[in-house]
Amino acid sequence: AGFAIVSVEIDERGDVIKAKTTCGFLEFIQEVEAAAMQSKFSPTLKNGVPVKVTGDIIYNFTAERTRF
Repeated sequence: AGFAIVSVEIDERGDVIKAKTTCGFLEFIQEVEAAAMQSKFSPTLKNGVPVKVTGDIIYNFTAERTRF
């Protein structure tokens, strides 16, 4: 179990154009950055005009339990 925080830049259409893992469970950097790049957001508007924004995505991981 663990977490990873990915900083993202989102363009005017709501597409992630940059993703960089900043901390957390670093064994899955490529996987969480690839997942972040596939994310889609509603465009952010400033005075009615779409703008680029930055933010963080937090991924939480849990261990799967196996029953015997």
